[in-house]
Amino acid sequence: MALFKNNADTPMAKQRSGAPAPPGQVNIIGQGTVIEGGLKANSDVRISGKVIGNMNVDGKTVVTPEGMVEGEIRSSHADIAGRVEGEVFVQDRLVLKNSAVVNGDIHTSKLVIEDGATFTGTCNMGDALPKPGGKTPGGKASSAPGSEDRNDAKRSDRPAASQA
Repeated sequence: MALFKNNADTPMAKQRSGAPAPPGQVNIIGQGTVIEGGLKANSDVRISGKVIGNMNVDGKTVVTPEGMVEGEIRSSHADIAGRVEGEVFVQDRLVLKNSAVVNGDIHTSKLVIEDGATFTGTCNMGDALPKPGGKTPGGKASSAPGSEDRNDAKRSDRPAASQA
């Protein structure tokens, strides 16, 4: 029967194989929906529910005021109006809307923070985003370059405690 035919030329088979999504496609995680586990998309994603896990989006990620992500977000572009607990990596432009609450480090080329948004973490801006696993393309750790050296230098500048 054709219903159960496994043909590699079918549209579903092409989508599963990692082929580009149709233009304008938006994947929606609706209010009341909870996704546990990693999420990978070849097109835009709109989250009004909750995602517990890491996200990798080749497109724009939108977290609505009702939405929440507990995990790492990697995206081409992103608008966050909801809550994010985890690191955010955006290749181009990240917008934190006035209702956004982000608890985690941000790595992006461009950042817009609207009045009222809350952000707790560090922000690294530039062209080279860290790859998964915490390494930048140059092999450096994803924390601020030289931060360990600066802290060590501050400690060594202090006078040694006198021994009595």
